[in-house]
Amino acid sequence: MAQEKIKAFYQEKIDALSTEIKSLKIKSRLLYACNLVCMALFIALLIIYVKSGHGFWWVLALIAVFFLSCVPSNRRRKFLERLGHASPQRDVYKRELCSQDGDASGYSALEVDANADQTLKWNVNTTEDGAQIKRFDRTVTTGGHDELARAFNQKSESDLLYAGEERAAIDELVKAEDFRADFLAQGLKGRVDTDKIKQALEKAKAAKISLPNLKFLSYFPLCSGIIFVVLICWAIFGSLSWYVPVAWGCMQAVVTTLCCAKPLREIRQLVGDVLPQLAVYTELTQLLEAPVWKEPGNWKPVKVLKVKRNKASSSFSSINFAAVFTDGRYNIFLRIICNFIYLLDFWGVRSFAKWQSRDLSALDEWMSVVSKFDARVSVATDEFNKQIAAGPIPQSDPSVASSI
Repeated sequence: MAQEKIKAFYQEKIDALSTEIKSLKIKSRLLYACNLVCMALFIALLIIYVKSGHGFWWVLALIAVFFLSCVPSNRRRKFLERLGHASPQRDVYKRELCSQDGDASGYSALEVDANADQTLKWNVNTTEDGAQIKRFDRTVTTGGHDELARAFNQKSESDLLYAGEERAAIDELVKAEDFRADFLAQGLKGRVDTDKIKQALEKAKAAKISLPNLKFLSYFPLCSGIIFVVLICWAIFGSLSWYVPVAWGCMQAVVTTLCCAKPLREIRQLVGDVLPQLAVYTELTQLLEAPVWKEPGNWKPVKVLKVKRNKASSSFSSINFAAVFTDGRYNIFLRIICNFIYLLDFWGVRSFAKWQSRDLSALDEWMSVVSKFDARVSVATDEFNKQIAAGPIPQSDPSVASSI
C-alpha cells in the first residue's frame, strides 16, 4: 500500500509534466511560425525600401517589423528554457517510478564501488511483496557516491539521517523537490567521474601552456573589436568602402588563428576528455548557488562556493567555455566566422588563462561541497518517499526552488 502511494505520486507528476511539455512544444512551434512570417515581411519591406528610393516611411516600417519579430523570439526562448527544465524533470520522475517497481537500472548500484574498503551495509530494501529495490544511491558524481558510502559505513540505516544540523539540512532538502529533481537530472546520462576530472584539472593547473601575455589577451581583442565596429558604422553611415571592414575582419581571423592555434591544441589535450563532465559540474554549482538556503548545514558549505575571488559556478564556466571552443569537433566554419567578427579563440584562451591563474586553490574544496550535497540529495529523496508513503506529502519550500 505504501509503495502504491509513492508510485501514484510520481505518476501524477509525470502526467502533469507531459501535459505541460506538449503545450510548450505547441506554443514554441506557433511562435517559430510567427518568426518566419516576420522574417518574410522584413525581407519584403527591405526589397521595397531598396527599390523605392530610400523612403523614410519604409525605414520606419523596417524598424517596426524588426522589433515586432523580437516579441515572439523572446517568448519562444522562455518556453524553450522551461521545456529544457521540464523534460529532464519528467525523466527523473520516470526513473524514480521505475525504481519503485524494482527496476533500478536508472541508478548505479551502491555495492559497485571502485574503492574496495567501502563495502556498503544497507544497499537494498525489502518491500511488502518481497521485491528488493535499491533505495539510496541516486548520486550524480562518483565523489557523491563515495560520500554516501562513507556515511553508510559510519552509521546504521536508522542513524543515516544523523541529528542536529545535519538532520535539519536533510529536512530542508526533502522540501526542495524542484531542486532535487534538477540536481538528479544532471545524472541522467551517467555518473560523472569526479576523480577523472580532478586528475585532468590537476594536470591543467601544472601545465605550461604556450599562452600569450594575459594583458595582450585582454586588450587586443577588445581594441580590435571596437575598431571593427567603428569601421562597419563608418561604411554604413559614411563614405568608407566596405572592403575596409571586410579586410579588417579577415586580418582578425588570421591573427587569431595564428596566435591561438598552439595553446588551443594544448588545452584540448588537457581537458578535452572531461568536457561533458565539466558541463555537469558547471550546472551543479549553479544549482547550489541559486536557492536561498536557511539551514546552516546547507548555507555554510554553499557559502564556500561564493566567498572566493570568484564563484565556483563562474570558475567551472570559464574552464568549460575554454574547453568547448577548443574542442576539435566544434564547427570549423562557425569558428572562422566568429574569429572574423569578434576573435572567439582569443576569448577562449583568455578564459583558460584566467582560470589557471586564479581559481586553482579552491578547486578541491568546491568539488567536496558538490559531493556532500550529492550524497544528501540521495538520502533526502529516500526520506521524501518515506514521507509520501506515511502521508501527508511534504510541502515544497518556494524559497529553495531551483532556478538555473
